[in-house]
Parts: sequence; C-alpha cells; structure tokens
Amino acid sequence: MGNRVNNSFQDSQPKLCDKTPIELFRLFYDNEMSSMIRTETVRYARQKNNNHFDPTEIDITTFMGILLFSGYPSLPRQDMYWCRDEDLQTTFVSSLMTKNKFIAINKFLHLADNDNIGTTDKMFRVRQFLSSLNERLCQFNVFSKYLSIDEEMVPL
Repeated sequence: MGNRVNNSFQDSQPKLCDKTPIELFRLFYDNEMSSMIRTETVRYARQKNNNHFDPTEIDITTFMGILLFSGYPSLPRQDMYWCRDEDLQTTFVSSLMTKNKFIAINKFLHLADNDNIGTTDKMFRVRQFLSSLNERLCQFNVFSKYLSIDEEMVPL
C-alpha cells in the first residue's frame, strides 16, 4: 500500500520528488515571506520605540529555522538551546544565532501592521501570512481543500 501512495505522489508531483527537505521548505517559505515578516517585525519594533532593532532577512529565516528545529530536540525552555552544559549543549542553534538576538526577534516578531488592524477580522494579525502561505501550498495541488491549523479547519 505504501508503494502505491509513493508512486501516486511521484506521478502527480515529479518536480517535488527530487527536492531536498530545505529545497521543499524554500518553495513555501521564500525570500518574499521572509521580507514580509522582517518588514512587519521592524515596524512593530519602531512602534515600540526601538529604533536600533534591525534584523536582516537572513536573521528572520534563521530564527524561523530555529523555531522549527526546536520542535525536534525539545527542551523545557527556549534559553536552554544556548546552554553550555554538556548534556544540553545544542551547538547547532548557538552557532547560528546568539540568544540575545533570538530573544529580540521573538519579542518583536509580527506578521501584520498594528496600525491597520481590521476590527471585524479576528485573524488580522496572521491573515497576510496565512494567505501567502496558502498560495504557496496550493501551487502544487498536493493538499486537500482544507488544512488543519491548530485543530481548526481553514478553507483554502
């Protein structure tokens, strides 16, 4: 049964089968997504009167990668990824970004402009990001009509 599913996927999505995990990820999280997140994050920092905070798009992408990675070797607290104790040391994370930079990005991370909050749209703060992500997910016709996000069905 597993081969039938794999062959069906290979037949319907030959462009995706030869991609590495990072290449697949970059199809959905590209420079445009990173730029949008950076723009809104910096804007929020300015709204909070922090004029010195200025992460690069690479910083934002690295931050997102650390968030994804942190779901694999799960530690009780985020700051433990920078711990130097032999039994906890995660040099992969600490070599990519300092703890202070990670905390700063986490503090100001935003996906929408607070000055343009829609009073009727309860998902305003994530709407632009989700719409952009949905466009990217639909481009290969791999996903069904509905995606489950945090146990709620969201029509595409």
